[in-house]
Amino acid sequence: MLLETKKLQVSYGRIEAVDQVSVSVEAGEVVAVLGANGAGKSSLLNAIYGLVGARGGEVYFEGKKLPARSTHARIKSGLALVPEGRRILVSLTVDENLRLGAYGRRDTSNLEDDLDAIYGRFSNLRDRRHMLASALSGGEQQMLAIGRSLMAKPALLMLDEPSLGLSPKLVGELFELLRELNEDGLSILLVEQNTHKALQLAHRSYVLELGRCVAAGTPDELLRHGKIAEAYLGHSNEVTH
Repeated sequence: MLLETKKLQVSYGRIEAVDQVSVSVEAGEVVAVLGANGAGKSSLLNAIYGLVGARGGEVYFEGKKLPARSTHARIKSGLALVPEGRRILVSLTVDENLRLGAYGRRDTSNLEDDLDAIYGRFSNLRDRRHMLASALSGGEQQMLAIGRSLMAKPALLMLDEPSLGLSPKLVGELFELLRELNEDGLSILLVEQNTHKALQLAHRSYVLELGRCVAAGTPDELLRHGKIAEAYLGHSNEVTH
């Protein structure tokens, strides 16, 4: 098992944002976390990454229990997060943003080769490598945020609402990129409100409601669950892979 949470709990005051949620990701898998706004999806990712403290439960990565609230240690262990809203540093250039992604790497001997590979994958970023990140379009900023995370050479890439604010064309390109990254061997944990696209990509999915996991399974299994499909996944009864 690559990643496993066991009865993870996150609270903000009296609000239970994540209530004993257990999820797992196998090596090579794409796992989607679905649900309405306020379901606890982002809080789950932030707790796994160590950005917020867990009130209870445990997080294991590659079989080892991760220390509480230690984002730096989690990055070094092989976790990377593309946060909601991208959060790139707009006062830095594209190249500086990408190099910042490699800050926590133990081995930087192949850094220039990895940077070249990112530019090979994202030609728009290559052409704008010396421009300030503030000059990029929304889609280019999202690709920069993903490229920055890839520079950390993660074993697991977590993404929080990566399609938010993108045009349908760019959403299609984004999910094709994620498919290619997974085919190259990268494991992915995806929080996404575009359930149709997420289910096309994911091997397995979890559905959260008010901080609790109310369903889990393959896309086909979830869509065969009538009430779950209608309430959270739209009315379609099939997913085309």
